[in-house]
Amino acid sequence: MNGRQESDTIMSSVDFVRSRTSLLPRIGVVLGSGQGTIADRVDAEVELGYGELSGAPLPTAAGHSGTLTLGRWQRCPCVVAQGRCHLYEGRSREEATYIVRLMIALGIRRLILTNAAGGLHPLFRSGELMLIRDHINLMFRGFLCRSTHAHHQATVAACPYDADWCDRLAAAIGATDTPLQQGVYAGVLGPNYETRAEYRMLRRIGADAVGMSTVPEAITASYAGVSVLGISVITNEAKPDAPRRVSHQEVIDWAGKAERRLAEAIEAAIQVMQ
Repeated sequence: MNGRQESDTIMSSVDFVRSRTSLLPRIGVVLGSGQGTIADRVDAEVELGYGELSGAPLPTAAGHSGTLTLGRWQRCPCVVAQGRCHLYEGRSREEATYIVRLMIALGIRRLILTNAAGGLHPLFRSGELMLIRDHINLMFRGFLCRSTHAHHQATVAACPYDADWCDRLAAAIGATDTPLQQGVYAGVLGPNYETRAEYRMLRRIGADAVGMSTVPEAITASYAGVSVLGISVITNEAKPDAPRRVSHQEVIDWAGKAERRLAEAIEAAIQVMQ
C-alpha cells in the first residue's frame, strides 16, 4: 500500500468514527498486554472493534482485545485503544502504528503509551511502574516515512518523550505513596524473551526495561507534533544471574495485578496537563 492509499484508509476510518460520535479527543491512550480493562474507567460514548475500522489490523497477541473507546476520562475527551499490533506478528511499520496514526488524524495532541516490560534494573520489582524517560530502538528499522524533511524528522524523533509532562507526573505521583521508577525502555522485535547474555548487554547499553512495542508509536506520534508519555508495567524481573522461564500468561497476570496502580497513574497524567 502506497502513502496515498494509506492516508485514504486512515481518513476512511476517521469518517467512520465521526459518524458514530461528535467527541473530539484531546488525549489518546494505548493500553498494553493485559491492561485493556482499564478502559472501563472511561465514560464511554462509543466503543468500536478494530474490525469496524477500514484497514485496521487485528491484534493476535493474548491480552489485546482490539477495541477503540471514545469518551471522557477525568472529564477530558479521550480515545483509548485496548491493545496494539506488534511487528513480531508479521505486521508492517504502517500496521504497527495504524491506531496511533488514526488517533492523530482524530486530533489528539497528547498520547499516553503503556506496555508490559521486563525489568532490567536490579532494583525494579514485578508490579511496579516505570516512567519512560527515553528509549533504545533495537527493532533495527526506522518508523518515519521518506521525506525531504529528513533533518526535521531526525531531530524530532531524537526527543520523543515530553520531559515537562514526565516531570509533572513524577511530581504528582511522588506526593503519594505509590512507587514510581523512571528509566530507559529498550524496544526489541521479539517475540522470544531475552537470553541471559542479552539481559547483560541491554543493561550495559543503558536499558532499565525491555519490551516489544511502544517505540514505533512514540516515534510516529513525536514526528507528528504530539506530546508523548510512556509508562511500563514491570511484569517480570530479568535477572541474568538468577534466570527463570517467563511466559506470556505471567506477563498478563502481573499486568492485571498492577491495573489499579497504572489506571491511577494515567489519570494523574491526564490531570496534570489539563
